[in-house]
Amino acid sequence: MKRGCSKLLYNQRNKDETIISVIKRLFGEHITSRLVRTQNRELSFRCIAYNTHRLTNLTIITWFLQSQAAAVNDGNGNGNGIRVAMDNQQQQLGNGSSHSNQKSTQSYKLFSEGKKPVDVAIELGLSERQVTRYCRA
Repeated sequence: MKRGCSKLLYNQRNKDETIISVIKRLFGEHITSRLVRTQNRELSFRCIAYNTHRLTNLTIITWFLQSQAAAVNDGNGNGNGIRVAMDNQQQQLGNGSSHSNQKSTQSYKLFSEGKKPVDVAIELGLSERQVTRYCRA
């Protein structure tokens, strides 16, 4: 850390630059006002719109996770409903790693038996790219 800088204020510019970049991406980087007073007003409205946009997105995500947690109750009453809902959603999207671990284990066994990648792909129902990835791993 630089000498003479407050620990609270250090790296605050990074946060500011990030927020300004997001505002420019969302609402454009040009302003249409000519007067300084109306330019400041336009930028203030953009900041208010950004805060509203962010609050709306966070509210929707929170509501969605809570509704999923209520729909998928783990039955123990220990507050794991949101985690269970997120795990179930990841499995529905195909992000579960247990399925890919099983396929990689099966393909490794088949390769150790001396089978060719084409034979492994046919037997496990995988694409050529997936089989070659397992073969090289």
